[in-house]
Amino acid sequence: MFAFFEALLEQAEQSNPWRLVPGLIVGIVVASVLLMAVFWQLFSIAHPWGAQPEAVWLAMMSAALVALVVATPAVVFGYALIGRTLRVKAELRRALMAADVANRAKTEFLANMSHEIRTPLNGVLGMAQVLEASDLTAEQREALRTIGESGELLLGIIADVLDLSKIEIGQISLDPTPQPVAKLLGDTVHLFEARAAENRTELVFLVGQCVPEQAIFDSVRVRQCLANLVSNAVKFTLDGRVSVWLSAKAEGTDWKISLSVQDTGVGISPEAQDRLFKPFEQAETATARTFGGTGLGLAIARRLARTMGGDITLESALGSGSTFVFTFLAGSVTPETRASVVHKQYDGPERQLEGCTILVVDDSRVNRHVVLGLLKPYGPHCIEAENGRAALDVLSSTEVDIILLDMQMPVMNGPDTLEALRALDGPVAHTPVIALTADVMNGRKMDYLKKGYQGFLSKPLGRAELLAEVCAVAGWQATTDDQTHKT
Repeated sequence: MFAFFEALLEQAEQSNPWRLVPGLIVGIVVASVLLMAVFWQLFSIAHPWGAQPEAVWLAMMSAALVALVVATPAVVFGYALIGRTLRVKAELRRALMAADVANRAKTEFLANMSHEIRTPLNGVLGMAQVLEASDLTAEQREALRTIGESGELLLGIIADVLDLSKIEIGQISLDPTPQPVAKLLGDTVHLFEARAAENRTELVFLVGQCVPEQAIFDSVRVRQCLANLVSNAVKFTLDGRVSVWLSAKAEGTDWKISLSVQDTGVGISPEAQDRLFKPFEQAETATARTFGGTGLGLAIARRLARTMGGDITLESALGSGSTFVFTFLAGSVTPETRASVVHKQYDGPERQLEGCTILVVDDSRVNRHVVLGLLKPYGPHCIEAENGRAALDVLSSTEVDIILLDMQMPVMNGPDTLEALRALDGPVAHTPVIALTADVMNGRKMDYLKKGYQGFLSKPLGRAELLAEVCAVAGWQATTDDQTHKT
């Protein structure tokens, strides 16, 4: 008992012993009054002759003694409990702050790593696209194809890691637009026909009767999920068949789209299914050695599916193939929104941008040469600048139609350059600017448009996307005939 009270007192002293004094006084007084009333009632019953001084004195002394014995440990215990609670809350608060700091540090690290990796990768894939338009032998073209495929594979791994991080911190946003359901998803499946042919596997795409012609959904995220499932099915199926069934069911004003990807491949054991959708996990240890992969695709696909109001489920048995069912919610296309789905024309005839002057601002000489090489067949006049300060010097004496502006540069970075440009006098202040960035962790197009940029391109640059954004922002019509004009 004494050890118990000693421990309570020790905890109370650690929390601030002086805080015990008022509590002890109040506790003793309250306990004394209550106990004195109780004892007085007991003495009155035991001594019906009335209130004698001895009885009153005895009742008061007994009440005070019991109050002292009872109130003191009770108050000490109360303060110890309160102190312990406050310390636990403080520790939890510090842990939460530390976790938040660590999460921000991880996000910043991934953003920096993405930028550092994507910058040289822009040179590799960009120059590969430039060389593709050259006269090459069959052997050289095959080597170039290998370079491009390897670069795209590396880019896909980087994108998977960043997507997972975005999902974990809640930065994934959807961009639903009216899309042709069967055509869009069918085109995605057909992308893997060549790989299926290499594995001697039949790849088929079947469409149910109730599938709407158009629906409103995020085509990029849906295709990402479907591509992951079809890619895995083709990868793990040799001399077999992969079937993709598209069906739909009306749910109120929305559609529940279902894609069933069934293969006759190696199958997945029940033990492996439990960890299949966890990040960096694969069905078996030997899977990575045999088939490759990071183990991120399914984890990301399931989280994206749930973000879109659906899910990804699995039925499989070892040696009997697998069936993945991917569902998501899509909005109905009303008569007001039933405009024909417009597909951007990403390519066009040579000399399409002839007469257009473009200022390319990037501290990397390789990145500038990539932009110049990709745009060269379309005939624009390109001027180079290695930082924002040099770009402003060029603009002081030369009129340009559009500026391609890198975000991270020494001397003067992209945001500072845009601010200085908009502060200038005259028409130059209104020159359209496209943001170029290798940091896609926080760089969504809408964010940059809100900051005053007229366009956004992420590295590595693709010829089609670069041409489309330049034409759209600069006001040049991208056509498929020989007539090109500026609007």
